[in-house]
Amino acid sequence: MSHDTYFGGLTRGRQRARLDFGVEINWVFDIVHIRTDDELNRTAADYTTAVAIEGKNHGVVALGLGGVEIGHSFERIAPWFDRARAAGLHSAPHAGETVGPASEWGALRALGAERIGHGVRAIEDPALVASLAQHWIILEVCPTSNVCLGIYPNLANHPLPLLHAAGMPITINSDDPPLFNATLDDELALLGNVFGLSRQSIDELLLNGVRHSFLSPERKQETAAAFRAELDRLKVSPPASG
Repeated sequence: MSHDTYFGGLTRGRQRARLDFGVEINWVFDIVHIRTDDELNRTAADYTTAVAIEGKNHGVVALGLGGVEIGHSFERIAPWFDRARAAGLHSAPHAGETVGPASEWGALRALGAERIGHGVRAIEDPALVASLAQHWIILEVCPTSNVCLGIYPNLANHPLPLLHAAGMPITINSDDPPLFNATLDDELALLGNVFGLSRQSIDELLLNGVRHSFLSPERKQETAAAFRAELDRLKVSPPASG
C-alpha cells in the first residue's frame, strides 16, 4: 500500500472526525522491539520512523514502541528514537507491563520516554515511582487489559490506587477495545466503583489526559478549560441512563 493511500486515508478520517464530531486526533506511530539479526524488522522500523517524521506536520506527534518486552533491550531500539526526537517528535514507548521496572528504567534512560504505555509494574520499585512522579512522566494505565493478559489476577490486585496514592500521574485507557471487550466508559467506571477513588481524584485523573498530551501549551489550556466546564455541567445535569 502506498504512503499516499494509507496516510491520505488517515488524514481524511482525522478531518472527518474533527468536522463531524469535534474530535481532534493526533497519531503516535509505533515501531516494535528489534532483534539485531532481523533485517526485516529493522527495515520496518526505518520505514515507520521515516513516515512518522514525514507526517509530523500532519498529525503525527510521537514515536511509540510496542511488541514483546521479554528478551529485548531498549538500548537496541534507541537509534530510531534518537532520530525521531531529533526531528521534533515525542517519545511514548510501552514498558513495565510483562517485564518489571527494569524495562521502564530502560525506556527512560535509552529512549527519553515522556509517557509510558502501561508502566504499572513501576509499583515494584519505590525509586522508580519516585522518579516518575518527580519528573511527571505519566503512565497510560489499562486495568482490564492488564487482567486479561495475566499481569494481575484480578482488579482487586491491580496497583492503580497505589500508584495514584504515591503521587504518580496516570491516565485511564481502554487499550484495544475489541480485543479486551473494554470501552473507555467501562474503564472510567472502575475508578470509583472498584478502585474507590474520590470524585475529585477522578476529575484530576481525567484532566491528566490533557495535561500530558502532546498538544501545544495554548491548546492544553483551552482543552483543560473545556474539560472542566463539561465536568461541572455533567455534575449538575448527568446524562440520562439507557
